Order: sequence, then C-alpha cells, then structure tokens
Amino acid sequence: MPDQPHPVSLSHRLAALVRGLRNAVIGRGNQIGLPAPLLHAVSRRLTRMATKFEFLLRTAQTSPLAPPKPSRPGRARPPSPETPRPYRPDPVPRHRAWLLRLVPATATIPNICLPHRAALEQIFADPTMRALIAQTPALHPPLRSLCRMLGLPRPSHLPPPTQSTPTQSTPTPSAKPNTHPRTPRPIRPPKPSPFPTPPSPPTPWDQRQAFRAFFSPLRCDHF
Repeated sequence: MPDQPHPVSLSHRLAALVRGLRNAVIGRGNQIGLPAPLLHAVSRRLTRMATKFEFLLRTAQTSPLAPPKPSRPGRARPPSPETPRPYRPDPVPRHRAWLLRLVPATATIPNICLPHRAALEQIFADPTMRALIAQTPALHPPLRSLCRMLGLPRPSHLPPPTQSTPTQSTPTPSAKPNTHPRTPRPIRPPKPSPFPTPPSPPTPWDQRQAFRAFFSPLRCDHF
C-alpha cells in the first residue's frame, strides 16, 4: 500500500503547482502579446496565493490544534495630511475560468493551464488534503478562488462561501409625549421708528375737492 504524502510535502506540491502555473501563464502571455500591467497583476496574485498555501499548510502540520491568537485592537492613526491616492481598478478579470480564457489554445498549442488543473484535481482527491481542508478554514477562500480562475468545479468537501446575513435594524424608539408644553411667548409691540411718519397719499375724494376749489368761479355774496 503506498504511503500517504506528508502535509509538508503536500504544501510544497500545492505551492509549486501555483508557481508553475504562474510561470506558464506569464511565458505564454508574453508570446501572444498580452499587456504588461495585466501580466504583472496576474503574477502578483498567483505569487501571493502560492505563499499563502505554503504558510497555511505548514502551520496546520506543525500546530494543528493550536487555538487562534486573539486579534489585538489597532491603534487609531491620525489622518494623513497627504492627498489620497487615485482609485485604480484591478486589471485582473473576475469571471469564471478567466485564466483559461486569458491564454487560449490554438490549432498547434493546447491550453497551458489544463495540466495544472488536472494536478489540482489529484491534490483535491488526496485524503490528507481533505483532512486539512476540514481543519483549516483559512484555506477555503484561496482554494475557491483557484478553482474559479481555472474553471474547476468546487469539490464537495470544500465548503461554499458563507453568505453574510443582513444586520437587523434596531427599531427607533417612539417619541415620548411632551408632558411640559411650552408657554407661548408674549407678542411684543413694535418699536417706534425714529424717523417721522410719511404723509398718507390723498384719497380720490380729496383730489376731487381740490379740483373743484381750484377751477370753480369765485362767489361774491357780500355785494
């Protein structure tokens, strides 16, 4: 009966698989003329993924039952006086099997990602890998991301992503009745103006009387 692979060798296998996938994609991308920023972003993502796999699997082998360290509250940093950096979108695609479509196969050259995809399926079928997946929840997100970029169906022993439940909004307390009503303020009389009051405009009756007095003939009753 063949011996089962050691967890440390399994970590090396998985990390070497991701690094080999990175080198193959970068080499093929340079041949077909992919943009340099895109190849740099893909290389950086796969390098971080390989380093994370190697660290997590090695930590799970050395201390599988060690409790997680409590997170320490971070110190509040003062706001930086510098201007914030402009937002730069990630050039790496997000759709399923994007790594296979990034370096498509031709009539003479097959897709270079298919051998690495078959090797990943063999690693998932390993019973040691099944046990590590069950006891190391930190492995689940990068493994799901690797399956997505290669278009590999998620294995049954790899849990699906947990959906964040919406937080229940706390009901706002109803407004309490006002037991002490405010008394209305007294209306203050307007302050007298220091300027004289302008004369009121003449009424139509006053205008008629002035017209008659000016144009009517004089009456001499004493003769």
